[in-house]
Amino acid sequence: MSGDVIVLLALLFAAVVLFATEWIAAELTAALLLLALWISGLLPDDELFAGFGSDVVLFLGSLFVVSAALVRTGALERLEAMLGRRAERQPRAALALLVLATAVVSGVLSNTATVAAMLPVVAGLARRLDLAPSRLFMPVAFASILGGTLTLIGTSTNIVVAGAMPRYGEPSWGFLELAPAALPAVAAGLLYLLTVGQRLLPDRGRELSELYRLREYVTEVMVPPASPWVSQTLRELRAGADLEISVLGRVGPEGVASMPPDRPLQSGDRLLVKASQQALLRIKGRRELELVADLKADAPSSRSLPVHEVVLPHASRLSGRTLRELSFGTRYNVMVLAIFRRGEPVLDRVSSVDLRDGDVLLLQGDLAPLGELLRGGHLILLEEAPVPAGGGRMWIAVAAFLGMIAIGGTGLVPFSVAAMAAAVLLLLAGCLTPRQAYESIDWGVLVLIGCLLGLATAMETSGAGEYFASLLAGAAGDLGPFAVLAGFYVLTVALTQPMSNQAAALVVLPLAMLTAARLGLDARPFAATVTLAASCSFIAPLEPAAMLVYGPGRYRFRDYFRVGLPLTLLVLVINLFMVPRIWPLRPDPAPAAASAPAAAGTE
Repeated sequence: MSGDVIVLLALLFAAVVLFATEWIAAELTAALLLLALWISGLLPDDELFAGFGSDVVLFLGSLFVVSAALVRTGALERLEAMLGRRAERQPRAALALLVLATAVVSGVLSNTATVAAMLPVVAGLARRLDLAPSRLFMPVAFASILGGTLTLIGTSTNIVVAGAMPRYGEPSWGFLELAPAALPAVAAGLLYLLTVGQRLLPDRGRELSELYRLREYVTEVMVPPASPWVSQTLRELRAGADLEISVLGRVGPEGVASMPPDRPLQSGDRLLVKASQQALLRIKGRRELELVADLKADAPSSRSLPVHEVVLPHASRLSGRTLRELSFGTRYNVMVLAIFRRGEPVLDRVSSVDLRDGDVLLLQGDLAPLGELLRGGHLILLEEAPVPAGGGRMWIAVAAFLGMIAIGGTGLVPFSVAAMAAAVLLLLAGCLTPRQAYESIDWGVLVLIGCLLGLATAMETSGAGEYFASLLAGAAGDLGPFAVLAGFYVLTVALTQPMSNQAAALVVLPLAMLTAARLGLDARPFAATVTLAASCSFIAPLEPAAMLVYGPGRYRFRDYFRVGLPLTLLVLVINLFMVPRIWPLRPDPAPAAASAPAAAGTE
């Protein structure tokens, strides 16, 4: 084993550890790996940023914009609303309809966008049918992941692998080329979710007050004449942060009304506040406020101010910041009563908690000031909003999307060009603004892919790929090619636990393709194995689509393992059965092309 191989393995091991611990952001880990490969001399100067010039990056960025246009113009909302009404009319078939529709939609849209659009529909359906949300959300998320394997654009993992395949002399995936192998696994997976999976799902999350353990007091206080609060605004007072109370509204003759953060308080004003027992005792010992009456709240919905649940989606601009840093209460005139994270409510000093993707916020107040965050996809409301009217821009978005699939899918132009043309058309038509387009792009994913595409080059220049390919080819002499194929599937699934799906695919793909070349076999079944395996791990809620339903479904980590492990094994068996039948393990018809990497790109 050469020194270059040892250095590359050490760097790759360090990267996997950083991916697994999430000590730093995944895209930052990928950037550090790229720089380390260059500093160690494993990556030539002219290849350092070559990954960012790949049309894979352009393709994915354009798809983010097209998906955002479908959401912003209301096209996806109308589709999901129709599905919700249909499911409500046929309650016995509601879950089957939802998972089937989700799988179909996610075949042509990203998993995350599909699940984000489905969240309010599923939440509303659970309420109307008196079902626990936990019985519906996970099947919908898993159905979106399964459906994404059907087409080239169903998931970014398919696009990433397709973009890297020409490097090894293999044409990229066609639009529906993966479907014959993926469809049996999708059908079996959906059947599992509707039968055995339902028995394994938990039954929890029906009652808000029970769920969030809200046993704090809601009480009425008065601002006395000598109070230092007189003539001060809630913004200036930071809404009572010093007293650790939450101002829910102002009590007037007609009941409780929202309290504008810039309205000066007056002597005699009565406020409705929420506070712990310790905070109430603190109020009694000071002169800022006087207690009028104490009232124990069985649930926040017992007050006249409405209560809502919202979810932070993947890459929300609120993630990584605290409510205090955002001045959330004073800026948007709503109160965050609780945060639900990874199966447990967070009630202690919620204003100081760093928000994360997948967090569920329990809000009290009018949602109108949150309109920009909701429309921009930075918050997802877990209740069905009025279905927008189908305007001209909506039909333009639908036409651009269908045109992209028709032109790119039939090969008239490269799919990346079709996606970029659709994105430009949508911007010109005003379906979304340039700023909204920039905000819709998951830049972290693009940086991650751009950096990790350099890893394949480093594997070639260091000889690490050839070294391990020769070891695996030698093992194939005793075990057979199919055992090696199965080994790559298991390795890819294992790496999706500490790493993102795209990262796992980009790590394993060079080894798989070089091993196929060493064996003199067609590389296509190996590429298909890595592609399908990278998107078919359901063991942990690390996929953004699975993370989105973590909070709304009131799940715990073990719920994913209990439901997802059998599904992962089921899909594994079917995929490994189908792949060699669609792409036989036969001698490579063009061995010279496989041994000489070609220029990267998506055909």
